[in-house]
Amino acid sequence: MTPGDYLITSFKNIRKNRLRSLLTIVGVAVAIGALTSMLSFGIGLQNNIHAAIGRNRLLNRITVTAHPDSTGNSQAISDSLRKEITQLKGVRYGFTEALIPVKFIADSGDE
Repeated sequence: MTPGDYLITSFKNIRKNRLRSLLTIVGVAVAIGALTSMLSFGIGLQNNIHAAIGRNRLLNRITVTAHPDSTGNSQAISDSLRKEITQLKGVRYGFTEALIPVKFIADSGDE
């Protein structure tokens, strides 16, 4: 059989089984549409997450804390260590931050 014979036979079979051919074509079209939608949704979601991370600088900040000693108290990081960290490649700036633990007790006002 020549390639032309294969083509003629395939068109005859398509005409003979019209419903089956139509359902196959519709199924392939739906599958292509679903894959395209899922791919577009995934790319859009990925772009939104990357934009949110960049906007909030979630992965751009590293916090360095001193290790607590045997009594459980931690010493503040020295100014010389802060300057040394600031001079590392890729570090834009460094600053010290004082954190004070606070406990709040709210009055419910039910008296």
